[in-house]
Amino acid sequence: MGAARGPAFGCLLDLTGQSWDAQWWWQFAAGAGDLTAAYCLYLHQVRITVVQHAALITAASACWYALAVSVSAAAITAVAARNADRRRDAREVLKVLVRRGTR
Repeated sequence: MGAARGPAFGCLLDLTGQSWDAQWWWQFAAGAGDLTAAYCLYLHQVRITVVQHAALITAASACWYALAVSVSAAAITAVAARNADRRRDAREVLKVLVRRGTR
């Protein structure tokens, strides 16, 4: 198989999920001056970059989500503690008022 059939064979390999083998054939044909192979190689690299960026974006989103959950949990805990303090203070005030009323 020569460089002239490299792009077609590379596309067949890519369709079967063997994109790294396809990349080799596209590089081989593009090195021989085939513009179609060079374009296939370009599209392959764009697809790889998009997938890598998607993985990075997903990882960053997971980090931001984890941070938001931990901050939310801390905020909820702080509000609950503040409400507990307020309830305790209200009970103390009520006790004092009850004592004054019974004297």
